[in-house]
Amino acid sequence: MGVGHEPDRGRGAGARGRGLEAARYAAAMDCDTHVIHCPKMSHLRDVPDEPPPFLRSWGRIYKAVFIYLVLIIGGFYLFTRAYR
Repeated sequence: MGVGHEPDRGRGAGARGRGLEAARYAAAMDCDTHVIHCPKMSHLRDVPDEPPPFLRSWGRIYKAVFIYLVLIIGGFYLFTRAYR
């Protein structure tokens, strides 16, 4: 056994260990181990989306990014045609 290495626990010991940790966590949170959504943690999903720091809505931000990309691609197209 080298320095910094874990002892050999046999084949698949890591997976069993993680499964045991997940089962203990699920038992502590009162959740089923095969269910992704835990009812006790549902309050974490209800976080309201903050408005962007400029342009006042995310839709306007997406439109601005789309227009910017169209202009960049069009500019590269014109540059390529001019210097063939």
